[in-house]
Amino acid sequence: MTETRVINTSNQVNPPTLTKEQEKWVDENLPKVPHPTEDICDEFKHPTELRFPIQTEAFRELIEKMYRIHLEKNQDYSPANILVTGEVGVLVRVWDKLARIFNLNGLMFPSVKPEIEQLIEDIETNSPKVDDTRMILERLDEIVKKSSLDFSKAKKKEASNESLEDSWLDLAVYAIIGYLENKRKWGK
Repeated sequence: MTETRVINTSNQVNPPTLTKEQEKWVDENLPKVPHPTEDICDEFKHPTELRFPIQTEAFRELIEKMYRIHLEKNQDYSPANILVTGEVGVLVRVWDKLARIFNLNGLMFPSVKPEIEQLIEDIETNSPKVDDTRMILERLDEIVKKSSLDFSKAKKKEASNESLEDSWLDLAVYAIIGYLENKRKWGK
C-alpha cells in the first residue's frame, strides 16, 4: 500500500524546506494515511492502472517528488530566474539537462558548425569546391552523416555530481515550468 503523509501547511505562505534529519523524523513520527486511490474499487480505476500498477504508482510518486523539488528550488531561486529570461531561459536549462543526459549515456553531439560555416563561405565566394548543386548536396550529405549520433558506441558514464535520475527529474520539471511560462502562469 502506498502511503501519503498529511502535513497541514494552510497557514504558511511557503511550505517548509526540511533537512535530511527532519525528513527522517517525519518518516518515523508523523501518521501515515493510505493514498486516496488505494481504496478505489478496480472497476473505477483507469485501464492503465490495472494493467501496469507498478508503473502508474511510480509515475504518481515521481510527480509528487517533482512538485516537492519545485517547491524547494523555487524557494531558493524565486520565480524571477525564469521571468527575466522567459521561455528562452527555460530552453537553455532544458538543453543543459539533455546534454548532461546524453553525455552520461555515452552519447556525444558531433560538432558540424565549422563544416557548415565553410560550406556557406564556399557558396558565397563561388569557390570551385561548390561548382554545382550536386557538389553542394554531396557536402551537405557528408555534414548530415557526421552529425548523426552513433548509438552503437554508447557507454554509460558514472555521474560525479548530479545523478542521471536527478537530471531526468529536473528535465521534467523544466518542461512543466516552460509550459507554465508559455501560458503566462509562471510567477503568478
